[in-house]
Amino acid sequence: MQCVHARPIPSAWGQANALPNLYVLSVAFNQLTGNLPREWPSTLQSLTLSGNHFNGTSFASLSSLLQLEQLSLNHNLLSGQLPDDWSAADVFPELVFLDCSSNRFNGSIPHSWGGPHAFQKLTLLVFDNNTMTGTLPDSWASVGAFPPW
Repeated sequence: MQCVHARPIPSAWGQANALPNLYVLSVAFNQLTGNLPREWPSTLQSLTLSGNHFNGTSFASLSSLLQLEQLSLNHNLLSGQLPDDWSAADVFPELVFLDCSSNRFNGSIPHSWGGPHAFQKLTLLVFDNNTMTGTLPDSWASVGAFPPW
């Protein structure tokens, strides 16, 4: 998809029964703007929003993507603190890859992300080039904190 004009992702894409067979959505390096949509196709396994002009601090809509294995939010204008609720056992149960680099995230990685049920399948986590502070969850120092490669 190549966008000629800066526009947001159409909200209709996430409505119930819209795009029922969509498993991979990549709109990387276009000129998409605005906040992230409130709804997404529930079938998504891979979502790449990299290199656009998305902004805002609300990411709650992503938590509903239970089949998501890969999430790339890098190189946008997203800001604020990372969502604590992403660590819940029923959020991102299939997520393997998470790239939030080159945004405007601040604060620390929530310590709940180091909980025993958080990100059970995660093998790659990228947060470089943000304004993050603080420490990593203590459990990440443990052998076996992440699945072996």
